[in-house]
Parts: sequence; structure tokens; C-alpha cells
Amino acid sequence: MKLKVMAKLLRLRGGRLYSKLLYISIICLAALIMFYIFEAIFRVLAPSPKFCSDNDTIDVVYTWVNGSDPIFLKELKFFLKTRNISVDDKYLSQRFIDKNELQFSLRSLEKFAPWINHVYIVTNGQIPYWLNLDYPKLTIITHKEIFLNRDDLPTFSSPAIESHLHRIPGISKRFLYFNDDVFLGQPIFKEDFISQNEGYKLYFSYSLGMCSPQCFWAYVADDQCDEACNNFYCQYDGGDCENSYTSSKQILVDKINSVVEKTKIENDIINDHKMVSKFKLSKKFNETNKNYSTVVEEYNNNIIENDKIKNKRYRRKQRKLRTMKSLRNNSKNVSFFNRTSFAYGDSLQHSNRLFNLKYGFLPRFVPSHTPVMVDRNVIEDLQKKFFKEVMVTSKNRFRNHDDLQFTFAYYYFIYHERNQFSAEQVFQMFDTDMSGTWSDREIRTLLTRVYQLPLSYAIVEHFESMLLNCSETKKFTQVQTPKYERYLDSRLPVITQELILNCPELVKMIESTFGNKRKYKYKIVRNSEGQYIHFKQLNSNLTDVVGQLDEIRGDPRKFVCLNDNLDYTKTNENEVINSLLYDFYLSFFPFRSKYELPKEYRNKFLHMNDLDEWKNHHLRIKCIVFLALLFVIYMIGFRTCIKNICGVFNRFF
Repeated sequence: MKLKVMAKLLRLRGGRLYSKLLYISIICLAALIMFYIFEAIFRVLAPSPKFCSDNDTIDVVYTWVNGSDPIFLKELKFFLKTRNISVDDKYLSQRFIDKNELQFSLRSLEKFAPWINHVYIVTNGQIPYWLNLDYPKLTIITHKEIFLNRDDLPTFSSPAIESHLHRIPGISKRFLYFNDDVFLGQPIFKEDFISQNEGYKLYFSYSLGMCSPQCFWAYVADDQCDEACNNFYCQYDGGDCENSYTSSKQILVDKINSVVEKTKIENDIINDHKMVSKFKLSKKFNETNKNYSTVVEEYNNNIIENDKIKNKRYRRKQRKLRTMKSLRNNSKNVSFFNRTSFAYGDSLQHSNRLFNLKYGFLPRFVPSHTPVMVDRNVIEDLQKKFFKEVMVTSKNRFRNHDDLQFTFAYYYFIYHERNQFSAEQVFQMFDTDMSGTWSDREIRTLLTRVYQLPLSYAIVEHFESMLLNCSETKKFTQVQTPKYERYLDSRLPVITQELILNCPELVKMIESTFGNKRKYKYKIVRNSEGQYIHFKQLNSNLTDVVGQLDEIRGDPRKFVCLNDNLDYTKTNENEVINSLLYDFYLSFFPFRSKYELPKEYRNKFLHMNDLDEWKNHHLRIKCIVFLALLFVIYMIGFRTCIKNICGVFNRFF
């Protein structure tokens, strides 16, 4: 009997212990479920990172492509075929071979810019085999995540990709855009790109080239008609050649007739629509030794001489163009990639023409090959103003002549944008004590901004007389003179905003002086490649490459760009040059960065689609295991509850 009671007590205690463990496991499971639910809700409903990011943090964005990727080559060949361009597979693989630029650029970034917050690598979905995807300061971004129109993908155009970089989720308000062929040679700081006193630093190298043969952009819109510039590419000389040839000729004949009638010419400059240069007739003459026919003969001789000079230059230019054309036509492979390289220069000219239409004609410069500090607010304003051009650029799958060149447009948008201030805003600007009136002290400050220093008594008296005249011509609301606003010898009345706004002469002067101010602060760094940048175009000549690399070693600068200009028909030379490059990189950055995997490891997946599929597969397995475990716990708990209910029922009934 005792044994039965003891056994019954043990079963009861065991059942209670089992029930407690069951309840604890159910609570833990429920907490885990709630955690995953809240995490999913937070990811969906969390505010955009751009509102939460610190304005002082600076991220870095790289664009990268693995040209030896079979998927990439297949897509590239397909879209080249749609444009009736055939390229050999072997040539493509050589043309886009990875030279470890990104790997060593990241090493330089870690060494010389440790203050960088986060690094984003924008790819078409590719993953470098050496990249450490678990590093929290690194994120791979695909084109699909940033392009507004998915129909523009896939793209092989860097301008198209650059136009969407500011849409990277969670990127900082300001970020640095690196090309993968740029690395750092010295420590850099935020002040190398933007500072409180100087604003944005705009790095320029050389002036923009000719818009057409024999026509520099400096000749355009110079109030002189230049025939070489009177074409579409030079925007018809900026409107300098509005008159037709016949009307210009008639003007010239009328001028000569008038000169003959007066019997003398004194240093008259004769302009013709077909002449590029000017000439002068410096000698005086009279009707006895020179007549109309003599003047016309001299004029014609000058035209013939100028035409000879122009024809020689034109034939020389045509010979160069024919040589380049024959070289391009020798190989279809070379033809395509020459066109893409020429498209860069064409897009610069196209962008310059667009800025001429928006902001007026101005000689402009080519941006240097440096990282670019991009402000999201600025680039959004730029793309609103050039919306159609940005959409065209985004649709171009390959570099094209009508691309809006990213750095050029960004720099010159900062340079040209102005804030328009009204006279009312200018009044408030100088009303420093916010009294609603201008004191003598505030007027003195205004004069120092309007006139050249030192201020003379005559200037002050003239300005005061303008104010007095305006105050006497009209009646204004009577305002009591604020205390300490006037000097003892002052003869001015109370200068209110109403008085200023009703004085047309003053309003015109104020708006012309202060009404058009820079919207963005900036500092132009001209000839920057001689001070801060090494820009080297690597060819297939071993001697040249060794000399260029040694020049960088001997004088390391902040920014180094090694541009690929190899001849991909010279396979053996290029293999040696690639080895030289790798040795050169190791001489600067021999140690692995945190952005890289250990040398003995490599990524299992080289494309984001494969990685996402693997993640989704593991997530599905986890969900199945989780549901199975939940079902087992539920069945055990259900059976236990049924037993307890049946026991209670049997006890009472």
C-alpha cells in the first residue's frame, strides 16, 4: 500500500515538473516568435536611414564590375549584338580583366582615411571573391536597388550608374564617390573635399577642348563671328553669326563705298563672315593714288591668304582624322571600345553645351580624376533642373555622346547656381539689430559692400542725397527715430524698409549688387593634377609603365589614378604589366584590410542572386524546422492537458 502511494506521489511530482518545463518552453518559443515578428515590422516600418544618419558622417561609394564573369559577358555580348556589334570572347575577357584595383583601393582607404563611416560597393550583382561580406562597415548594393526604372537594366554605362548613386538606402547626407581605379597615396581628410570656410573644393585639370576643328570654346560668344565656330557643335558661335553671308557682304561693300567717298581709311577693321582673323588697312590713301578697285583687290588678296592658311590647317586635321578612322576600322573589336572612349569626350562637350544654354557661355574645365564629395541635396536639385537629360543618361546602356557627365555637371552646378535676393531681403540682411530701420552704422556697412574701399566723403554724400531725395518725393509712414540710430552730425531721416522699396534707384542698385549671390560656397583648385593627383594612362609599353610607376613611388600624392589604356592585342606584354602592377600595389599596401577575407578563404557565391537564393533556402529550412518543433511541442502539451482534464473528470464523476 505504501509503495503504491509513493509511486502515485512520484508520478504527480514528475507530472508537475514536466508541466513546468513545458510551460517554460512554450513561453520561450512565444517570445522567440514575437521577436521575429517585431524585427520584421521594424524593417518594414522603420524610418528611412537618411533621416536618422548623422550629417557629420561620410560614407564611400565604389562602382565595380568583374569583366571575366560569364553572366556579365553573356549579357554584354547580347546587347552588343542588338547594336550590330560583334566582339570576340577572348578580347572581351582581356578588356575587362580585374587588376585588383578595388582590393588595393580599399586597403588605401583603411590606411589613409580611417575616419570613413561605411563603404558601399555598387555592382550589377557581382561579388568579389575576396570580399568580407560579414564586415559591418561594408555593403554590396545592386543596380536594381537604386535604379528608378528597371527597364534601363542591365547597364554597362558608368554615367547611367552614377546618376543613381545618391539613392543608395541608408547612405550618409554627404558621401565620397570613388572609381575603382583610384587609390590614396597620402592621408586625406574631410577638409580636402569640404570645409566650413571654403565650402566645396572643385578639382579641375585642363580646359575643355575644341568644340569643332579650329574652334576653341573661348571663341564662342565673343561678339565676333567665327566661321569655324558657326556650327551645331559650337552652338553656332553663341549667336555671333546671326547675319547671313549676303548681308555681311553687303555691309562690307557699303563700308568700302563710304570710305572711297571720304577718300581715306584710318585703321578701319574690315570683318567678313568667312574670315577667322582680322586685318587692318593702316595706311592712309587718297583718291589720286588709290581707288575703289584697289581697295577691293587688297581685300580679296587678304581673303585668299587667310583661306590658304585655313585650308592647310583643315587638310592637316583631315589627315589626322582619316588616320584615326583607318585605325578604328582595322578591327571591329577596337572600333567599339574606341567609340566608348570617345563617348567620354563627346559627353563632356554635350554637357558643356547644356550648361551654356542654362547659364550662358563660359570657358570651362575638365574635372580631375579624384574622388568626388557628393551632397544628396545638391545632386537632387541638379537632377530636377536637368531631369530630361538625366533620364536619357539612365536609358543609355553604353556610354553615349548625349550622356550628362556626372562630375562635370555636379561641379559646375555648384559653381553656377545662384540665390536671388529681393530688396526686402537685402534690407533685412543689413538690419542687424532688427529694429525695422537702418541706422547710420548699418548704412556704413552697406556702403563698404557696394563701393570700392576706401570710402570717400563724396560717395557717402552721394548715397545720403539719394536717400534724402527719396524721402522728400513721397510721403511715408511716420516712424520715430530709434535711440542711438543716428550720428550727431547725421542729416538723414529714419530709413525704413518702406522708404527703400519705394526708391527705384536704390532698389536697382541693391538688387544688382546683392540680388545674385552664390548658392553654394566653393573653392576652385586649378591644375590640381600637378599638386594633388597622379593621373597615369597605362599603355602596353613596359618601359613607359615602369617609369610611370616609379614616378608615383618617388612622389606619392593624395590621389592616384591608373587609367587602363592597354592595347589588348598585346597579350604577353599585358601579362607582364599586370604583374608589375600587382608588385607596385604590394609595395604600398602589403597588409590585408578588414574588407578582405583571409588569404585561404574565398566567397562561395560570386553573385548576389546566388547568395540571396542560398539565404532564402536556409530561411525556408529554418522555418520548416521551427514549425515542426512547434507542432511536436503542441502535440505533447495537448496530450498532457487531455490527460489532466480526464483525471479531474474521473475524480469528480
